[in-house]
Amino acid sequence: MLNWIYIDSSTYEVKYGVRAEADKHITGPMGILTLQDGDMRLICMQWEGFAAVEEEKDEWALYFDKDNNNLKEKVRGKRITEIELIRDTSEETKARMKGFDEEVD
Repeated sequence: MLNWIYIDSSTYEVKYGVRAEADKHITGPMGILTLQDGDMRLICMQWEGFAAVEEEKDEWALYFDKDNNNLKEKVRGKRITEIELIRDTSEETKARMKGFDEEVD
């Protein structure tokens, strides 16, 4: 069964689950933005609004700042940092990731 990536419509946290669960939330449109230098970045709803939120000490979660207000109404009292989700298709990265699937249970 395939999992879908979606943004929780209440919290704006990026999550994954079955389609029936994802359909109740924000599923996109998502895409790839290619910059002039060739870098590729994940975008949602036509922009890069992703942020990392420290949920607990040294535990971070991925969020999407849909309202472009630093998650003001969604996250309080937690550290937040903007991040870029870069798609790296280089051979070096592919070689480094080879076998990663076998390591994860």
